[in-house]
Amino acid sequence: MITEPPVDQFVINNGFNAVFSCGALAVLNHTVSWTFVNFVGAAMDIKNNDNIIDTKYSIVGDRDSSMFGELTVINVAYEDRGVYTCSAANSIGTVTASANLTVHDRYSHAYTTCIEYCYYFVLFK
Repeated sequence: MITEPPVDQFVINNGFNAVFSCGALAVLNHTVSWTFVNFVGAAMDIKNNDNIIDTKYSIVGDRDSSMFGELTVINVAYEDRGVYTCSAANSIGTVTASANLTVHDRYSHAYTTCIEYCYYFVLFK
């Protein structure tokens, strides 16, 4: 079972890190994995291979312990927004828990505000 599901993250500026924690507890040996579904619906497995230096993701924790640990999305960009899912699986089954990453770059608010204001101004002026 998932004892500590990941929590939604909100990043205002590009370049900051987002951290998702996920804890799992099982009677039998289990494995924990992470997947990411981006804003257009494309899915990918997130790997933490010790032989490859991944500059986008870092997974910290012991896969054999009851508490798995953390997934860090490094140097968050606007394209990293989407759903991050923690999965714990053993011979009995699989359980999952998900959290959203919302990213606002510094230009998106100004553009949205301008569009809303301009629409209001033209409609009611």
